[in-house]
Amino acid sequence: MTSFLSQPDSGRKSQFSSVSRRVNQLALAIVFLLILSSFRANAQNNFDACGEQSGVWSYDTVFVVCDVLIPDGEVLAIASGTVVLFQDHYKIVVEGALQAMGESIAPIHFSVGDTTGFANIHSTQGGWGGIRLEQIDAANDSSFFAHCVFNYGKAVIDSVYRYGGAICVRSVDKVRISDCVFDNNFAFYRGGAVYAEKSDMSITRSHFEGNFAGNDSLIYGYGGAVKYLHGQPDIRFCNFYNNASTGIGGAISFEFSNPKMTNCIFQYNSSGLGGAIGYLRTSPTQINANLLVIDNYAAFFGGGIANVAASPMFTNTTISGNYAAMGGGLYCNEASNAKLFNSILWGNTSAEGEPFGSQVWLWDTDSEPGFYNCSVQFGIEAFGGSGLMFEGPYVDCIEEDPLFAGPLEADFRLLEQSPCINTGMADTAGLALPWHDLAMNSRISGNRLDMGAYEFQEAVAVNNLQLKTSGLMVLPNPINIDSKLAFNLEQASQVGVYLYNLQGKCLFEKQLGTFSAGAQQLLLSDLFSPEELAPGIYLIGLQTDYQQFWLKVVR
Repeated sequence: MTSFLSQPDSGRKSQFSSVSRRVNQLALAIVFLLILSSFRANAQNNFDACGEQSGVWSYDTVFVVCDVLIPDGEVLAIASGTVVLFQDHYKIVVEGALQAMGESIAPIHFSVGDTTGFANIHSTQGGWGGIRLEQIDAANDSSFFAHCVFNYGKAVIDSVYRYGGAICVRSVDKVRISDCVFDNNFAFYRGGAVYAEKSDMSITRSHFEGNFAGNDSLIYGYGGAVKYLHGQPDIRFCNFYNNASTGIGGAISFEFSNPKMTNCIFQYNSSGLGGAIGYLRTSPTQINANLLVIDNYAAFFGGGIANVAASPMFTNTTISGNYAAMGGGLYCNEASNAKLFNSILWGNTSAEGEPFGSQVWLWDTDSEPGFYNCSVQFGIEAFGGSGLMFEGPYVDCIEEDPLFAGPLEADFRLLEQSPCINTGMADTAGLALPWHDLAMNSRISGNRLDMGAYEFQEAVAVNNLQLKTSGLMVLPNPINIDSKLAFNLEQASQVGVYLYNLQGKCLFEKQLGTFSAGAQQLLLSDLFSPEELAPGIYLIGLQTDYQQFWLKVVR
């Protein structure tokens, strides 16, 4: 299915060792599922599911032997460690709620008993029919999927069922996905793994690999892994590897949507347009941050990101090593006015003008992307298409080598000599910057924001500086149930509070609303429970409209 999307050797680099381990783990999981299927008759705690279902599936293996329906007003919960094995191209239709809560050491597996014929895109053979949540009454409970693995979902047959290989959501907001793996799923039209229409479904800490959307007809496939249509999703801490589509967005595609993506990695994805990300007919108001878009491929335009009648915004995004026939890094068409802040476009290649080609390709003169404090290889002189007439915005940008630590090893941190350090925008108001970079280190480490997804970590007493400039303090410290967070605002501002451990895991986050200028105090126990924290050192963060502060506390 992916032969026409094959990449040239020069456009590929060796994959992360962690990805290889993930593939091996998934392969073992699939073998395990097949063994379970073959020994079904001897299993001790199995269940045959067919028709209406609710209550709890707490079994070793659930064999789905016909279509399953969760009725309106009912809830089906699936226990951790359960294997849900479809015996043919059957589906789960949710009219009530489906709650699949696995654990990291005991995930829930959704797969098919026999994968023979999965590669035949005109047949239901070798796959199961996915989970479908459509127009559910708002009075029903939320549906969620946590620590689940989805293999060989196959969205085929008629036009209604050709969306979302594993999960299809329509007109339902109360759905969330977290800590899941989507591997080798297929959709004939849109969303190889997940399709969401008129839904704000969130996806966090999930891995998408080997998913495909598309066909051999004139109807293109959008979103090799994920497709959103009319939604405002929150997508955080997700990885997209080796996904593909035949239309736009090898990994993910947004249409009439307002997404916010934070701390996501896109590598080795491929499509016709937008090897990694594709935007269609949309002008988002939210800003994507801390994205790493590397080694992706487009047969035609935009090896990294393609925009068609779309104007998304990105801050601290690194776009490197991508390839396309035209516009190795970024493509804009039909009055697309994408904006890049504090970002790096470097080392992308394209067919025209070898050995380098254009980093950016503009199809029409109505497309006027903006670049603010960015590192852009070769500058605007090398923009392709109507980019030859590009007149800005191009503000405080540099054209010097960003000096990545090891791009051949996919290490895009900045070396100490990098010109991208402390050269980001001085005024970050309005960017809604996360407090951390892609590696979960402090976003502003030196005296100013860096360019790119990774912040160079200055060896300075950051906490002391923050205490001096913000008046941020916690008393008493070590913290207890009576501890208060005190801070001083130079001007009225939105305020958010975060709590992290030293391993970079976010334990608490909340936007608290607008506070007036001057001294403020908050009781920690009104935010989280200090007494429930394990003894150790933690980081409390304060985010305002104009700055971020961090403080170490002891429990």
